[in-house]
This record gives sequence, structure tokens and C-alpha cells, in this order.
Amino acid sequence: MNSLQLKLLACLTMLIDHIGFLFFPEQIAWRIIGRLSFPLFAFLIAEGYSKTKDRNKYFGRLFLFGIISQIPYKYFHELGGYDFFSLNIFFTLALGVAALAAADKIKSLPLRISTNIIILVIAYVSGASYGIYGILTILASGLYLKSKDAGVASLTTIPVLEAARISLTGLNLIQAFAVFGIVPILFYNGNLGPRISRWWFYWFYPANMIILALIYLCI
Repeated sequence: MNSLQLKLLACLTMLIDHIGFLFFPEQIAWRIIGRLSFPLFAFLIAEGYSKTKDRNKYFGRLFLFGIISQIPYKYFHELGGYDFFSLNIFFTLALGVAALAAADKIKSLPLRISTNIIILVIAYVSGASYGIYGILTILASGLYLKSKDAGVASLTTIPVLEAARISLTGLNLIQAFAVFGIVPILFYNGNLGPRISRWWFYWFYPANMIILALIYLCI
């Protein structure tokens, strides 16, 4: 699979997840399919970080769309009964880029570890979507690009551990299904595929929530 195909699959599974969240909360299959979306986005962020010419602009774009998407994200989740504050996925992805940069650029091991611990704390305290699990998944994706075996081990272990953590709160174990996100990643061939403007994918996230919310309010 090329990069475009991974992006389309990530968007499709995210859309399925959002449809299930808002319209069919009692049908868990929608949410299970949706567990594939974040591992794919995390991998694409790591891949994008490794190839972008300007990592500061890359971080800035993600942070900007975090700001743009926050109101649609908050309203969409309030419609679905999710009424406590959190930050949308773009903020998590931006923090993931910062974590990748720290792992990549800081030579001192203690400073590198302490910097990424600070980033993990920020993700947790700010209520960023997927929180610590999200940042670790992005870091594991970066590891996959450097060492496939170590990356596969990390990307299959982290979702299971996250599901186990969530189960302690009495919630279900569907996050464990994110482990299957490794399957399309293993088929990634390193090619970009047909060129489509990156802005389409940036705007898809807030747009799909706005459209689904409007449909929900009209039926």
C-alpha cells in the first residue's frame, strides 16, 4: 500500500468510528472498525516527520488545525454524550511530532527521556485525545521506520496495554482492536502514490464532524 491508500483507509475508518459514535452507540462493531484509524494516522505522522523539509511548519500546521477543529470536535462529542473537556486529535499529533523531534535531535539520553516525559504529561493533563497512548503510538511508529521488528513489537503491545488500563476503569476492551492497525502498515511500500493536496486530509477531520452533526440535528 502507498501513503495515499493508508491516508484514505485512515479517513474511512475514522468516519466509520464517528458514525457509530453519534448514530449507533449501541452497535460496537462501528467503534471496533474505528480503532484502526489512530494507529494509521500515528504512522503517517511519523512518516511525514521523516520526510518533511520543514518540521517546524509541520508542527505548526497540525497545531493550527487543532485550533480550527476544536469547536467542531467539542460540539460533535457533546451531541454523542461526551461532556467532559478534551483536545482533539490534531493536538495529539502535534505533540507526537514534538516527541519525535526530541527523540531524534536531543543527543543526551537523560534530557531526551525527560523531555518526552514532559510531553507525555502535557498530553495527559491537557486531555489530548488518546493522551499518553497516542504519543507512545507515534513514537512507536517512528521506531518502526528505523527498526521494523522493534516497531512491530511496540505497535502490537501498546494497544493491548492501553486496553488493559482502560478495563480497570470498568470500560470495554475495544481499544485492543487497534493492534490490527499494524496489518496495513506492514503492507506499506514507502511510495507516496497519486498526488493529492495534503489540505484535503487536514480539512477532512473537522468537516466530517460538522457534516455528521448537521445530519444528526436534521433527523
